[in-house]
This record gives sequence, C-alpha cells and structure tokens, in this order.
Amino acid sequence: MSTSDIKRRLTLFAVLPLLICCAGEPAVPGGDLAEPIKLVGHIGGVANAVAAQGRYLYAGFGAELAVLDISDPVQPERLGYVVLQGIVEDIAVAGDYAYVLLASPYDHVDAGGVRVIDVSDAAGPFQVREMRFSGTAIEIAGQHVYVGDAQVVRVMDIADPASPGAVGRYTASENVMGLEVAGDFAYVVWCAPGARGECLRSGLDVVDVSRPRFPKKVVALDLPAPVGDAVELVGDYLYIAGHHSGLHLVDVTQPSAPVYMGVVGDIEAPTAMAIHGARACVVGAQGGVAVLDVSAPGNPGEMSVRGVLQAGSADVVVVGDHAYVAGGDAGGLQVVDVSDELALAVVGSYGAPGLAAHVTAADGYAYVVNHQGAFWIVDLSSNPARPTVAGSHAPRFEGHLDGLGLAAADGYAYVAIGNGVRAVDVSDPRVPVEIGAYSVSVSAIHGLAIQGDRLYVAGEVAGSRCKPDGGFRVLDVSDPANVCEAGGLDVDFGALENVVVEEQYAYVAGWTGLLIVDVSDPAQLAVAGSHYTPGSAHNVAVRVDRGSAHAYVADGFFGLRMFDVSAPTAIIDQGDYGIATVTRDVAPGAGHIYVTNDLEGLWVLEASVPAALGDPRSFHVPGQPRLAADGEWVYLLEPSSGLYILRVP
Repeated sequence: MSTSDIKRRLTLFAVLPLLICCAGEPAVPGGDLAEPIKLVGHIGGVANAVAAQGRYLYAGFGAELAVLDISDPVQPERLGYVVLQGIVEDIAVAGDYAYVLLASPYDHVDAGGVRVIDVSDAAGPFQVREMRFSGTAIEIAGQHVYVGDAQVVRVMDIADPASPGAVGRYTASENVMGLEVAGDFAYVVWCAPGARGECLRSGLDVVDVSRPRFPKKVVALDLPAPVGDAVELVGDYLYIAGHHSGLHLVDVTQPSAPVYMGVVGDIEAPTAMAIHGARACVVGAQGGVAVLDVSAPGNPGEMSVRGVLQAGSADVVVVGDHAYVAGGDAGGLQVVDVSDELALAVVGSYGAPGLAAHVTAADGYAYVVNHQGAFWIVDLSSNPARPTVAGSHAPRFEGHLDGLGLAAADGYAYVAIGNGVRAVDVSDPRVPVEIGAYSVSVSAIHGLAIQGDRLYVAGEVAGSRCKPDGGFRVLDVSDPANVCEAGGLDVDFGALENVVVEEQYAYVAGWTGLLIVDVSDPAQLAVAGSHYTPGSAHNVAVRVDRGSAHAYVADGFFGLRMFDVSAPTAIIDQGDYGIATVTRDVAPGAGHIYVTNDLEGLWVLEASVPAALGDPRSFHVPGQPRLAADGEWVYLLEPSSGLYILRVP
C-alpha cells in the first residue's frame, strides 16, 4: 500500500465519528468542507417501532423517525421526519419529546443509543440530545425514562425533557428483554442467553422504584418458558409475550408475591401487544393478529387469531378502532380495523420500502426492489426533500430470493426474480401493471442493464461442482409484453454479478474479475477482453471521455480496482484506490466516481484524472449500502435503514 493510501485511510478513520446524519436536511462534512454532500430526503427502511399521541403516530422506518397524521385513520400521511444514525428499535413519547432507542445494523458500527427528538413541530422534528449506550427497551413513567441496557436498567430524570439526566440504575437478574413501569414498581422481564444467543431461562424481576435514584429488587420470579420483549400491565395483571406462542399471565396484585397463572391464547410467535380500554391487540411474527377481552384482567376472554397481516410484524399501537402495525421486514405500516374481533381486516397502510435489495433511478423516480421481488416507485420529481411512494408492485411470488436485478427506462421497469424477468408498465407510477414475463436461460440472475430496446442480463449457469459458470444474455424488449432472447454467452468466469453497457461493449463484474463483451451483434456475442481481480467483483462503472475509457471495479475486500479499457483486448491494470472493508458498489457521476463500502458508506472521488482519483468526500451510512447515481444526484439504499436522496455539488 502506498504512503498516500495509508494517509487517506488514517484521515478517514480520524474524521469518521464526525460523519453522522442527525437532521432532516443536514450538510454532512466530508473531505472538502466547502462543498459538502447534502442529505436532501429519505424514505423507507425496516419498520420496527410505532407509538401514538393524539392525532399523531410516531413510527420508525429504518434510520427515520416519521411523524404521521392519522386524522384519516386508514390513510396515514407523513408530515415530517428526522434521519438518525442507527435503526429505530423503540419509541416512547411524552409531550413535545420523543425518546428513541436506536440499534446499530452491524456490530462494527457504533450507531446505537437513545436520541431525544423535539416533536413540537410535527413537520420539522429535530434531534436535541444523544446518549450513546445500547438498549433493548424504553419506557416512560412520570418524570422518568427507564432504559433496559443489557443487564442494566438505567433511570433518567426528564424534569427537563430535552436533557435527561441519569439518576439511578438497577442490575437485573439476567439480560433485560422488556419493561413495564406503573406506580412505585418496575416489572423487568429478563432472559438468560445461551452460547448461541438463544433464551435458556426467563423470569421477572419486580423492582421498587419509589426512590428512582435507588431502585431495589423486591422479588424475582422464574417463568416456565422463554419469553419475548413485549409486556403490558392490565389492572393488577402482567401479560408477557411468549417466545414461541401465547401470552404468559402473572398476578401482581401483591408485587412482593407475584403469582404465575399460565398461558393465554395460542398466537404464534407474538412480537407486540397494545392495550386499549378493555381490549388487548396482539400481533405475531407470522402475520397473526388477535383481540383479547381484558375487561376482567385476571380472567381474559378467548383469543381468536386471524392471519390477516404480512409476516414480520414488529410493533403495534391502537388508536380508537384501528391498530397500527409496524411491518418489520415486510415494510411500512398496516392499518387493521379491530372494532370486531371476529372480522379483523387490513383497511389501510402507509407504504414505505422495507428490507430492500436494489435501487435504480429513471425519469424522476427511484425504483426499490426487496428480496421477494416486490418493488416500490418513489416519486422524487416534485420535491426530493419529501419523497413519496407513488405506487408499488408485488409479483406473484412467495419466498426469499438472493438472485435479483432491476432496471428501468422509458416507462417500463424490469425485475429479475430467480431466472425470470418480469416486465412492468410504470407509465402511470400510481398503477404499475405487469404486462409480461420471460424465463431466461440461466439458473439465477444477479444484475440487469438496459440500453435502448435491449436488456442485458448478468447471472450464472450450472458449472463445475465448486463453481458456477457465468451466464450473459441479451434480451430484446422492443415489445415489453413479448420479451425474447436475442443472444447468449456462457463463460468460465464464475457467477456474473452486474453489468453496465457503453456503446458496443458490456462491462461485466464477476467472481473472477472484469469481463468485456462485444454486444454490437447480439446473435454473435464475443468476449473482447477480461482481467483478473484479487477479490470478488460486485459491480463496475465505466467513464468514456475523448476516446479513452476507464473501468472501476468494486472488488469486495480488495477495494476499488482501476483499469484502462480504451482497448478492450489489451486491458491495462492501473492499480487500486485504498478503501477499507468490503467495497460493494460503484457508479459514475458528473466528474466523480461514487463508491460504497461497509464502513464509511458513500465515498465521492474526484475523477478528472481517471487513474489518479482525488481525495474522498464521505457520507456515513451504517450498514451495506447500494447505489444509483444520476449526475449530482445520488440514491443510497441501505437494506435496513432505507433510501437516502443525496446531492453532491
């Protein structure tokens, strides 16, 4: 590694703690403070948490805390949002402030802790305080906030709500799963983890918090089966979600002598519950939802489970006759009418891309596809700071797929699922319509690119026992309703991961490195050149300028590789640009090369000299971001934390 590379890495590690995004439209410092990368907008991410106060819902979508107006109960409207550094896991709201528990999506990124958000202006929430400690549960009672942090419960005074002060702490019997605080007592549900993280033994600590500075254990009660993190107090009875099924019922009429009363209901894998008057709404990870009569808390009515939700439900809150369910990996909020427990039905939603895989942009819209092949169309044309979901499309497919691709142009989107391509008419983004499907002669598709009326496919076909061969195909999409294969080429190059097309050549990133295919005649495809890379190439970008061409390969653990490809038959290796951790994605911009990796997020490299890229500017996104670029606009998609709309001056 050169001296300049070492200096560049050390400089970036030194400034990394400063590269945090904590407001709706902040200027994020990078290598050149005179021209910062600007976060313009955000939408989507995994939905894990929801809370309610008055006519507002406060929902966590990945890295975003959104404020939604539910004046119309079945059509939540986003009024404002703030983007945080981490994944929103839990929310507690009191007055003008929301206390948000964040988790880091990956262990090597310090993005967890508690954030205090001023929500007095629903259209412009903003962060006022951050506390950098981990947490598993958060609860507000009176003038105190209680945070479960590993085996500790932290107690903070919020007499000044914008600036909580630590006043006490309690060490639980084992790791804290859930909390409920009422009156002078805190009920702490805990789990003893095994070597593989499984819950070996569960229990309940009853803690006297009448003196919050000195919380004191009253008694501990072992529970007969593993439990989850959802716990609610109804009258003098605790309902605790079982890890596998049902709710555990504990009588705490005498807190010093709790009595275990058994399991209520049979909902599978309950993840959350909400109490509203005499009813408890319970949701499960497998899509079940039930309403339980708790008018007589110690003798609840029968639970009637209905499988009306998408899988992945993570949290729930009830307002009036409607339950708002955070959808977990399924994405977004689902609105369930719970007025009749025998006729539960989803009646509305707030759609935001959930756990996502790929992004592309065309004609003022971003297209985001998830691991089931469903995609959302995000409208960026009217106001990039307020992106909205214009429409969505869910193909007729169930299951999780790793082989996915996405391309869009001229009013059509093409989604690769397994070894098939679905053609979708998106000329009216509000009502996308699938108009055709084609099975490609490969075993799995990993990347798509479109140029004119040709769709280029990078994938794999059956090869040796240890390594698949690369499968490259050209599809004729001049009639999107009747896609046909115009040409194909199999190569002993390992699986092909991604493809871009410039003029008569397709540049393909694969397990073995960079492959260049002459596509001037689809019926006579030919390998024009190839070059080994030491890593596993994830993607490739190409810049063509005044007769010269340069390719930049995102080569996994081996960073960004640079090649002169002006003569495809004689590729010149121009070395690497030192980037730490896994380099996943690369795209050309207006005078820049954009690169993503698993530590810093986005790097913007000045590219006036193709083989001597300039010092980086950075935008920090924890996780594994993917990338689409259009000039100075960059769309950064992290599967858990959502879609970031950035402007690079």
